[in-house]
Amino acid sequence: MFGRPAASVATFPYWESLRKSGVTWDSSSLDKWLVDPDGFVPDNDMAFRVPNKEERPMVIEYLKDVSPNEDACVRSKTVRRGGRAWMPVAVLECIRC
Repeated sequence: MFGRPAASVATFPYWESLRKSGVTWDSSSLDKWLVDPDGFVPDNDMAFRVPNKEERPMVIEYLKDVSPNEDACVRSKTVRRGGRAWMPVAVLECIRC
C-alpha cells in the first residue's frame, strides 16, 4: 500500500470517501490516517487508530517493509470477530513477488 493511491485495489470494497480522497499513502498521510482517520478522510468507517506517537512510526515502517511491488496479488477478505463479520481487509497473497 505504501506509495500507492488510496483505494486503488479494484477488488476491495472501499468507502466512497476514500476512493475520492486523492490520497497517496506515504509516511505523512499514513501518520494522519492512523491518528484520526475520520479527520483525515471524513465519512469513512475506519475503527483502527494508533494514538501513541512512539508506535506510529513503527507501524508505518512495517507497512513500508511489507508493501508489495506492482505484481503482488491482492484479494479481499472479511475479518470475523466473535463469529460475526467485522470488516473487510485487503489480504496480500504474496509479500514479495
